[in-house]
Amino acid sequence: YRLGQSYVRAKQPDKATETFLALARANDESPYAIGSLYYLGVLAQQNTSPDTKAAVAYWKSYLEKTPKGGRFSQEIAKNLETMI
Repeated sequence: YRLGQSYVRAKQPDKATETFLALARANDESPYAIGSLYYLGVLAQQNTSPDTKAAVAYWKSYLEKTPKGGRFSQEIAKNLETMI
């Protein structure tokens, strides 16, 4: 998870995406895997060719896995309001 965050800060989106995807697939119920969905959505939106559909899917999945609200829930909800 921290490696993926480091790639984000280093402006290496391809490596960050690869890292977060691997984490999300390895254990989709862990807090780190769920947090990866947030970053995958952000990376999809920040891509040189933004993939809004993918971002929405990642963020909706995050919200579904955190029904009581997660760390990024409010930011995701705000982003989705402007996108949908």
